[in-house]
Amino acid sequence: MRILALGILVLAMGGCATAAEQEMTRMTDTVKRAVAVADDCWSRAQAQDGYVALGSKLPLKYGPPTAAQLADGGKPTPDERQTLNDLYRDWITPCRKAMIDGAVATLPPLHHILLRYAAREDTVFAALIQGQLSWGAANSQLAAIRIETNQATLEIVDRVDQHLRRQHAEEMEARDAALSAVGAALVQFGHQQMEAERQRQWQRQWEQQQSMPRQTICQNVGGWLSCTTY
Repeated sequence: MRILALGILVLAMGGCATAAEQEMTRMTDTVKRAVAVADDCWSRAQAQDGYVALGSKLPLKYGPPTAAQLADGGKPTPDERQTLNDLYRDWITPCRKAMIDGAVATLPPLHHILLRYAAREDTVFAALIQGQLSWGAANSQLAAIRIETNQATLEIVDRVDQHLRRQHAEEMEARDAALSAVGAALVQFGHQQMEAERQRQWQRQWEQQQSMPRQTICQNVGGWLSCTTY
């Protein structure tokens, strides 16, 4: 039973992913699902008349503004402000939330950064909807917010990546040490089994010898009786 348990342990340790690898897999699977949800939302948003109407004024889906958009000193008209308000409420905010929820589910340390990003973006859109900002000024502020957020996000992603790589290396080192210990235990156990088998064989031989029929022959030599047992 012991040798079987050790063998099973070796197979289990050799075949399972480390905790770091399991976390990487979880993150990859989560981000794939999150991207699918966010992309679906944006696809439906881009089909709206308001999105089409305002798409030339500012990048609604986080893309960088064009030079013309940054240079646009005009402010939104009342109709544009209403269209932007409806679009922001019904589509941009929910799609952004889907993106944030997916990112946080993938990497929880992003929670504070992305909430701050959403709050800062809300302020710019509110000022634009209220007619306090020009299109160019809004584009400039939104671009700066998104660049800063991307940089902060990349820093966290890099830290997490380095942490998982170190964790994986440490787990593999510990696993190798454990496997070596198990291997040594298996070798020792094998030697013990061989010695035990030798002892059993010696015992059987001794018992066989003890159970064999014996014969005693006696001779009278010079008045003395000499006996030998065979």
